[in-house]
This record gives sequence, C-alpha cells and structure tokens, in this order.
Amino acid sequence: MSPGPSRPDVASLGWLRSLLMLARAEASGVLTLRAHGRSASLHLTRGRVTGFEGELGPRLGEIVGLSRSETVTVPPDGSWGASAVAAGRVSRNDLAWALRRQLRLRAREIALWGELETRWQAGGGAARPFTDPMSAADLVAEILRAHAETQREARVPHAAPVASALGVYFADHAALHPHEI
Repeated sequence: MSPGPSRPDVASLGWLRSLLMLARAEASGVLTLRAHGRSASLHLTRGRVTGFEGELGPRLGEIVGLSRSETVTVPPDGSWGASAVAAGRVSRNDLAWALRRQLRLRAREIALWGELETRWQAGGGAARPFTDPMSAADLVAEILRAHAETQREARVPHAAPVASALGVYFADHAALHPHEI
C-alpha cells in the first residue's frame, strides 16, 4: 500500500514569512520559488503581487472560457491578456477577474509543493499593472487556507495562535473570514 501524496508540513510554509516581510517593506522585484524540478515567480511592485508566472493551474484563456483553438496574437513584448482585450475576445472586467482567480489557483497549488527553495531579486516592478494588484497578505491567506484544508484531511491538530508584529501586519492587511481572524 502506498503512503499516498505527501502533505506539506508547517515548516514548509516558512517562505510566507519572507513574502510578508517583503510586502511590509513595500519591496519591488521577483521572488522565485523552486521545488521538485518545478519553479514559479512572484512579481512584486511596492509589496503588491502584480504577477505569478510558472506552469501552474489553468491558463487565462481557459478561465475566461476561450478554447485553445481560439488563438490571440501576442506581440513579443506584450501580454496575452492585453492582446485579448485589444482584439475584443474578452472584456477588461472579465480579464481582471480571471487574473485574480488565476493567482488564487496558483497559490493553492504552491501550497502543495512542500518545502521550497526561494530566491529574491530586487527590481523595479511593473510600472502600471493591468489590473488591481493582489496584496501579498491575501495571497498568503489563500496559501494558508489550502494548507489548512490538507491538514484537516490528515487530522492534524491546529497550532496555538502566535502574535507577532508580522502576524499583526498580516491580520490587518489580509481579507480574512471572521473565523480566520
């Protein structure tokens, strides 16, 4: 009998502390995440998540309901989303919703990777993101929700709450459900 899929432990979420510290410092740059031969990149602009790249979750076209056969021509220095809006294939509002949905789905997948290797590279960030950027605290909340769901399945008891300056920052900036506060 195989042991089944591995579940991340609390120690594997230590990188979230770094992400919150970068957000609190309003840092701009790229946080690269690597585990098990996979990688992803979180782009931060003044502490807000403006991009999440990697082979994770569904593509934007799939989220907005475009089939793979419905192609959108993307210039070399452009983005799929901006090109789809310009071509009239999707509305700006639908694309903004899809981008936030994609960020949440990718965050949930990252939560299952287990222990990650991270690397920070400071940079300028996006001058003007296409849509409202997601707060890093909201991204952390989504990852913690996914982690809690996998732990609930494993029937692991919850840890006692810890109050710290970073924890207070997280609670003040994340869109939390009343039971999560």
